[in-house]
Amino acid sequence: MRLKSITLEGFQSYQDQETIQLDGLDLVAVIGPNGAGKTTLLNGIEFALFGKYRGDGINTVISRGAKQASVTVEFGLNGDTYSVRRVKASNRHEVYINVADDEAEDGWKVLSEKNPKMADPFLADLIGMDYQTARTTWLIGQNDFGAFCELQPAPRREVLTNAFGLNRYADLAKQAEANLHQVEQDRAEAQIKLDQVLARKERLETEVGDEELHPLNDEELAAEENSAEEENEKVTAELAVDLGDVDSLKDRHARAQQNLQEVISAHERDVQRHNDDRRRADQAVSDAEEATRKATEARDQAATAAWGVDDAAERLEAANARIANLEDGLPSLREQVMEHGNTISACAARMEAAVAQAREIKERIATLQRTAHGHEGECFACGQALSEQRAHDMLTRLQEESAGLKREHDAAQDERSSAQDRKTGAEDEVRQSETALKTAQQEARKAEQEHLEATKATESLPGLEETLKQARERQESARAEADKVKQVAEPVLDEKRLNELRGEVNEAEEKVQAAKNASGNRQQLRTHRDNIRNRQKRIWAEQQRRERVAKELESLVKPQNELQADYDALDTDALTYKTLVTAFRPAGIPAMILAGVVEELNDDANDILADLGGQFGVNVTTQREKATGDVDEKVMIYVTTPEGEIDYSTLSGSERFRCALAIRIALARCIARRTGTPIETIVMDEGWGSLDEEFRKAVQDVLAELSADFSVYTVSHIEEIKASFPTVIEVDKEMGTSRAVVRSR
Repeated sequence: MRLKSITLEGFQSYQDQETIQLDGLDLVAVIGPNGAGKTTLLNGIEFALFGKYRGDGINTVISRGAKQASVTVEFGLNGDTYSVRRVKASNRHEVYINVADDEAEDGWKVLSEKNPKMADPFLADLIGMDYQTARTTWLIGQNDFGAFCELQPAPRREVLTNAFGLNRYADLAKQAEANLHQVEQDRAEAQIKLDQVLARKERLETEVGDEELHPLNDEELAAEENSAEEENEKVTAELAVDLGDVDSLKDRHARAQQNLQEVISAHERDVQRHNDDRRRADQAVSDAEEATRKATEARDQAATAAWGVDDAAERLEAANARIANLEDGLPSLREQVMEHGNTISACAARMEAAVAQAREIKERIATLQRTAHGHEGECFACGQALSEQRAHDMLTRLQEESAGLKREHDAAQDERSSAQDRKTGAEDEVRQSETALKTAQQEARKAEQEHLEATKATESLPGLEETLKQARERQESARAEADKVKQVAEPVLDEKRLNELRGEVNEAEEKVQAAKNASGNRQQLRTHRDNIRNRQKRIWAEQQRRERVAKELESLVKPQNELQADYDALDTDALTYKTLVTAFRPAGIPAMILAGVVEELNDDANDILADLGGQFGVNVTTQREKATGDVDEKVMIYVTTPEGEIDYSTLSGSERFRCALAIRIALARCIARRTGTPIETIVMDEGWGSLDEEFRKAVQDVLAELSADFSVYTVSHIEEIKASFPTVIEVDKEMGTSRAVVRSR
């Protein structure tokens, strides 16, 4: 990615639109006085590409007086030209991503939606990195050279993981773990089903039916069935003789019992209907009496309420009269309160005037007293010198005026107190009248409501009287009907018919018993026949069971083979996914890739350090052995010197700058080689102050060498740094808004 131009408008110190053309510029220094907007120019790149800005809130981004901040960055990447414009206001944030297209109407083709939630991930994927990776490689802020080196080991690994797209292996590991979990569940379910089939086969193979018949083989069981059938036919033939006589006797006995029960049931139903008629009649009388009671109660309540019409009207008239009387008197009382208030104000004004005049007379007396006691003095009015006698006379007159003003003040004060008492009394009368008015108004509303209710009750009396009359008529009708029902006699059972039926039942029962006693041999035959039939049923059940078991065993062969095949396949899948989980975890493929990355990183970084003239090298590792013997998957940075390895934090400021710069540039090169998204830009905001003159020259030479592959932009206040760059961007703020001019030396 190589910058072509940047346009800022309403962004921090760039109030007006400002465009800086960067295409073809490889080694550029941004110069200008403090506060002119040099760093803001670099901040604009962060803002446009990543939506990041310095400050506590959006108000620190938008220029004073502007409604929104807008930054557009054009850059080249893999032969294409892209444009990113980010607009941010207090209530709006939009990102426009386009690629140059000659066939488009305006020369640009839209690549993404303007919503940052969609545009920012697309942009990070386009340029091959997120903000964190950019900050640790090519985007170097003020005092931020060590952004990668000064991270903790675990976050360093996270940066490399994101930069080289290794986080996809974490997703693959999660997917493999999910697949493994699902396969293990499926395998367990397959095992359960297979075990169920095997258990069913075992139960079928060992199942025991009839204990007596089970030892017989199939041929013996068929012979036993034929023998039982022949014996059953013989016994059935013997029982067929005279079976009709016994059966007819049983039928006659059953019919006699049925006739007897029907007579008894019919009598019970008649008695039940008779009792139900009486209960319904009694209930109808009770309901009619209750309706009459309620109608009487409603008529009496309405009559009582109607008696209060005249009384409510009188109370309403009296309350309205009191209201009118109180409303007539209130204005006079309020006017008295106002008059007493005016008197109080007038007395207060007189008192203030008397006090002011007395204060003036007191000052004059003080002036004259100096002359009256032999001191030189002057007239308080004209300023001329006064004799002692003249001053004494004027003093006497002023003292008399002062005494008169005191009396005037006291009289006004007494009058004000009297007026205040009268005002308080009048205010009390106003409050009492207002309270009495409210009470009278409440009484009037109550009387009016009672009068309305009494009027309604009077109007409803005729209807209630009619309702009461109808209720009484229904009551009399119900009582008459109840008397008729009670006069109906209770049904009487026909004892003669009942005794006849009982005799028929007893006679039939005796004949049946006599037939049973005479046919004991027949009963034995029936018992023998039942035993034969039971044995036949057991033989048939055993034959059916054997056929069912054979069919079910045959049907289980295919499911068993299929379940076994499924289990074996799932077992193979489980082993595959276990292998993938191990491979995709940080210690697997990602660790192998990172090992190759850091090997390239170390080679590039040490080559750059050699060019910078350093007496040390760096060794970035991806694993550290723990005290327990396990391996800790973290990225460590060691500084190698002729005396051995030392910690990065023990280096001087200049040495840390060299180390951090070398690793940053090496990391940018590795990302370009491995991701196919070349980083061809390096942005540095200050950082030169910690370098001595010799090392500054070395850094300048390295940056000059890097400019063959990178566009290098740096902000600096050091004159020799400015002079060493072939192109400068001069930034000033003389007109109230930052301006930037590109100049070549």
